[in-house]
Amino acid sequence: MADPEADEPSSRPGSPSPEGPGSEDRALLHQRLAVRELLDTEASYLHRLRLCASDIRSRLQQLPPGDLNVLFSNMDEIVQLNSRFLHGLQEAASEEEEQARLVGHLFLDFQEELERVYKVYCAGYEKALLLLQEYREEPELHREIQRIIEAVAPQAGPSGLSFFLVSPVQRITKYPLLLHKILENTRPDAAARPVLRRAAAALEEVNANVNEHKMRQELASRYTKVEQLSLRERLARINTHTLSKKTTRLSQLLRQGAGLAPRTEDPEFDEVEERFQRVALCVTELKDNMAAYMDNLEVLVACVQSSLCRYSLYLWLGKKREETSCLPLAEYSYGLAQCLHLQMQQQKLKDELRAD
Repeated sequence: MADPEADEPSSRPGSPSPEGPGSEDRALLHQRLAVRELLDTEASYLHRLRLCASDIRSRLQQLPPGDLNVLFSNMDEIVQLNSRFLHGLQEAASEEEEQARLVGHLFLDFQEELERVYKVYCAGYEKALLLLQEYREEPELHREIQRIIEAVAPQAGPSGLSFFLVSPVQRITKYPLLLHKILENTRPDAAARPVLRRAAAALEEVNANVNEHKMRQELASRYTKVEQLSLRERLARINTHTLSKKTTRLSQLLRQGAGLAPRTEDPEFDEVEERFQRVALCVTELKDNMAAYMDNLEVLVACVQSSLCRYSLYLWLGKKREETSCLPLAEYSYGLAQCLHLQMQQQKLKDELRAD
C-alpha cells in the first residue's frame, strides 16, 4: 500500500506526479472536476443572461428605448454566442478521454467571436452603471425596478439589475482562470496540454484586447464630451481647485526652466509623449488627406456621370454614324481622360497615406 505522505505532493494543483496509477487517477479526476466546473458555471451564467435579456428586459418597457439599449447593449448577441459555446462544451465533456483537448480546441475556435462580442459589451458597461446611478436618484423609479428584479430573480438581492449586468464582464475574465485550472490538473505528457496552454494564452489575449478597446472608447468619449461643451459649460468646469493646480504646475515649470528647481526627468514618459505627438500629427495629416481624397472622388463620380449621360443622349437621339463618331466620341474621350487624370491623383494620395 502506498505511503499517504508520498502521494501528498501529487495532490497539489499543477504538479500531477506520473509515479503510480493512483496519482494519475487522482490527477485525471481533478481534471474532470475542473471541466465539470467550467460546464456548470457556463450553464448557470447562460441562464442568468437569458433571464436578464428576456424576462427582465420585457418588464422594463416603461424605460426609454435608448436607456434599454444602453443597459442591455448586445446581450442578445452574447446569449446566442454562449448558447453555441455551451453546446460545444457539452459535446466535448461527453468524450471523457478527450474532453480536455476538445475544450482547448473549442476555446481556440471561439476566440475571435468572444473578443468581438465582449468588446462591445464591456465598452458600454460603464455607461450602464452611470444610468443605474441616475435611476437611484429617482426613488419611485428605483423602487419599481427593484420590485421587478425581486419578482423575477430574488437571488439578485439589493444589487438589483447590476447583479445581471456585471455577469458578462466577470465571465470573460473567468475563462483564463478556468482553463489554467484544467491545465494544472493535466499530466505534463498529456496530448491535451499544448492545446490547453494555447487556449489559456488566447483567452488572456482576448481579455487584454477587450480592456484596451474599453480604455480607448472611454478616452474617445471623454474628449468628444469636452468638445461638445459650450463656452459657458467649459467656464463652469473651471473652479478654484483647477486654477490652483494649473498655477502650481506653471510655476513649477518656470522654476525648472530658470534652474531654481531640479528638473524631474522621466524618460519613459517623455518617450510616450513624443510618440503621442507623432501619432496626433499623423492623424491630422490623415484627416486632411482623406478630405482631399473624398473631394476628388466626388469630382470623379460627377465627371463619369456627365460623360456617360452625354454619350447616352447622343445615342438616344439617333445621330448618324458619322456624327456619333466625331463629336460624341470626342466628348466621351475628354471625359475619360479626366477620369484617368483623377485616378492618378487618387493613386498619388494613396501612396502618400501609405508613406505616412
